[in-house]
Amino acid sequence: MKSHTFLDKITSMNTPWMNTELSFTQRAECLLAEMTLPEKVGQMIQLNGCDANIKEIISQKNIGSVLHVMGETANTLQEYSRQSRLAIPLLLGLDVIHGHSFWKNATIFPTALPLSNSWNEKLVEQTARFAAKEAAATGVHWAFAPQLDICRDIRWGRMGETFGEDQLLTAKLATAMSKGFQGEDLSAHDSLLACAKHFVGYGDSQGGRDASESDLSRRKLLSEYLPAFEYIFKQGCGSLMTGYQCIDGVPCTFNTWLMQDVLREEWDYDGLVVTDWDNVGHSVNIQFVSPDVTDAAARTIRAGNDLIMSTTFFYEGALAAVKQGLVTEEMINSSVRRILRVKFRLGLFDNIDARRSNPEQIQKIISCAEHRATALEAARQSQTLLTNNDILPLQLDTIKNIAVIGPNADDVFGQLGGWSFGSPQQEFTDCVHDNIVTILDGIRNAFEPSVSITYKKGCSTIDTQFITEGWFTSIRPKEHYNIAEGEFEQAITAAKNADIIIAVVGDGPDQVGEQRDRSDMNLGGRQEELLRAAHATGTPLVAVIVASKPHTIPWLAEHADAILWAGNPGSDGGTAVAEVLSGAYNPCGHLTQGWPKHLGQQPISYGQIPGWHTDRYVEHDINPLFAFGYGLSYTTFSCAGINIERHDDTFIVSTTVTNTGKQSGSTVVQCYGNDLITSVTTPLKQLYAWQRVHLEAGKQQTVELSFSLSQLSLINEQLERVIEPGDFDIMVGLSSRDEDLEHALLKI
Repeated sequence: MKSHTFLDKITSMNTPWMNTELSFTQRAECLLAEMTLPEKVGQMIQLNGCDANIKEIISQKNIGSVLHVMGETANTLQEYSRQSRLAIPLLLGLDVIHGHSFWKNATIFPTALPLSNSWNEKLVEQTARFAAKEAAATGVHWAFAPQLDICRDIRWGRMGETFGEDQLLTAKLATAMSKGFQGEDLSAHDSLLACAKHFVGYGDSQGGRDASESDLSRRKLLSEYLPAFEYIFKQGCGSLMTGYQCIDGVPCTFNTWLMQDVLREEWDYDGLVVTDWDNVGHSVNIQFVSPDVTDAAARTIRAGNDLIMSTTFFYEGALAAVKQGLVTEEMINSSVRRILRVKFRLGLFDNIDARRSNPEQIQKIISCAEHRATALEAARQSQTLLTNNDILPLQLDTIKNIAVIGPNADDVFGQLGGWSFGSPQQEFTDCVHDNIVTILDGIRNAFEPSVSITYKKGCSTIDTQFITEGWFTSIRPKEHYNIAEGEFEQAITAAKNADIIIAVVGDGPDQVGEQRDRSDMNLGGRQEELLRAAHATGTPLVAVIVASKPHTIPWLAEHADAILWAGNPGSDGGTAVAEVLSGAYNPCGHLTQGWPKHLGQQPISYGQIPGWHTDRYVEHDINPLFAFGYGLSYTTFSCAGINIERHDDTFIVSTTVTNTGKQSGSTVVQCYGNDLITSVTTPLKQLYAWQRVHLEAGKQQTVELSFSLSQLSLINEQLERVIEPGDFDIMVGLSSRDEDLEHALLKI
């Protein structure tokens, strides 16, 4: 193989950096000493491997990293890098967001937001472990995940990529994903370098507009947005990605307070930092805060960025910045050291054969039974039952005809969600339908032939005028949105003639992700019209929402007999949904993002700050339609009693949980706290701990929830983290709603 030629080449050279008895840092220093300034700057560049002239750029500029390549293309580009003077291998990155989703037939897990409804760290870690195995088999080294953005505005197109509105839950689940990617040993052939993103506050931009300015004070950053990043870095996450947006007028990529004072000095983080896509270029041609490429490159280097993603002019700008004295070569050395050290840690120098795309491994690992079983379990635990008038689980002994209607019942791309086939990050691709179990497939597999099933799509997820007016650029063929003449009416006829209606509605890839922010979070297209007409037939209506994030559905919540939020449940989502509908699986998801009744209620997050002159809007009260932590089951649970014990700096909160229903099931017991009197305003509730509990019918269990003394701290007016003595209201229950919580007083 060609890689043996590479190994022969470097072992025949005077290459002390190949001495495995030295530490990774020592080896990086040895190699750095041999490099010229242009070679160093080249290592700081990451370019799109799909560019037509990428091979020439690799040869000419000795670039350090490529993204968006896999398989034989990855192997080919790696060979080009080995033809350089020092034969430094490429670091290959890819958006492995919820599975190796751009590889044909790969296992696709639920997207982050519905997956977070499981509140299950071990499950999240397992999905990332298997995603890493599949991606690594195709030559990928680096996953641009997990996402730690916290968002409280459902208009933002990327909310579905987050783990919800709470910083503690985000920190824990993101860290679990990072551990899954990186595994026990980063040099293992099936590990991926994890990347925490987007540093920081990207999800709190003005008006929910992607990459717009974030109006965040330093106190708010320190209180709400930075702790999750600090936690994941202390747990070993190997890299981070900077945000697109500006804070207080300064792009995150240039922000020396964030990048140097906090990240490098206070946290002592020595991992790899990569900019997001053309962040440096945006400073010149979109944000207009840099006059030219030289200034932009200099500010990027001074802030401490290591790899510059998809900014073609960085190479020339960086060399000019050194020549003009705007940066020193030692500043560049600091970044290159980190890049080389990561490459040594990943085994790219020592075991390059194992890091190549391997057809035999691909055949063995892609979408294997073990991975698909985990995808199914993840989809099961993601399902969140929002309403139920005892229509679910379906009583099949009385049902002869089911009408399945709605645009997402048999839509692979709507089901898989963003960062997958059909999403904006890749040209429209025909996914192999045999490898995906759609909702319609799942229902047919579960209920036929004993029940007759009629399917009529009825409408699209998006108004056709958006496609026909020309300004909206669809990522899918316009034909996808075409509805046959009379299809709407046929769906209503099917509903009228059925014993029950299963309406599968939601959003699609054209309404999700980067550059897909929304001003209206009602169900798009004619979906609500379809639901109202179906309801008017008098046939019981069950709504399954296949959507990336919360929508405003007050009419549906009032009139549907049941609502199940499936999210984007992935490859085996159809099986999971059908299991819940039939009662084969008892739903156990609890929301990690509140659902507003109306868009104007935002932010609807549970951690409200006191001080509002009233407790309602003129048109609506302050309460969400569905609250953080909320989720129904086919059984019922109760929490009774709170006991608090202190052991040094750890608090143990005990409560008795009882399954008061008639079947076994799982729930999530949640502990919140409120510092009653503080020197600065703080949230009225803050999540301290949680635990998933499974109980048989009629059984009870004492559950212990622990949190640390440090969790009672706040950021004061002087931007210091302190614990202020006083009384804390400790709350325990099954959601964040006041009516679901019991209280106890803790004195500090």
